[in-house]
Amino acid sequence: GHRAGGDSKQAASSRLAPEGWVNAVSERMLQTEGPRMSINVALARSSKTILSMVASNLNWIEREKEETRACLHWVVTPEEVEERLLQRKPNQRMSRIPGMYTLCGKVKFAELFRLLQRREPGMFDFIPKTGIVHEDPEEELRSIVGRGYGILKPDEGTQGDGIYLVKDVDEIKRRMDCIHVESAVLQSYIKRPMLLNGHKFDFRVYVLILSLEPLRVFLSHEGL
Repeated sequence: GHRAGGDSKQAASSRLAPEGWVNAVSERMLQTEGPRMSINVALARSSKTILSMVASNLNWIEREKEETRACLHWVVTPEEVEERLLQRKPNQRMSRIPGMYTLCGKVKFAELFRLLQRREPGMFDFIPKTGIVHEDPEEELRSIVGRGYGILKPDEGTQGDGIYLVKDVDEIKRRMDCIHVESAVLQSYIKRPMLLNGHKFDFRVYVLILSLEPLRVFLSHEGL
């Protein structure tokens, strides 16, 4: 029975994480001395399975009651981040940096890039020309569409949901009314993008941000 349980755990590990990842983490972070680390997974949702696996391999204490104190609290939504931030004790950590959801919105991200482009001309010109609907003048939005197409992207959309090709400003208004969004960005359409074996492609890169001051960032060598 013990062996079968171990085999099933190893099989789950191979499905949920890159090969050897759990073992590599265990060797570096396995806690064998001092007070044991604890992680609260009450709000983990779909991440709970992999978090439980990692906690077991690292010899961490796993807590499942939301009110229970822990060294690390796993939070997901902006509301959970705000609530945990107000309740946070010294030396406690949480899985999200406050403000990340705001930064990841397309409108705020476009505003950030505009600021960077003004500060460092030429360094941040690798994204298509971008306009902010309801903030930029119509003339600016018309220039983005030009004689071709523009790509309309809802501020908080994900996985391609709500993205449309538009020909003019009037179509922008119709599309936004149709999908019931109030803020969006408009980008110029790249007619001849770089292709991989004849297909469009994108990179999904995983980055771990440990702190902002000082800035500590780790980039995973594996991506999707």
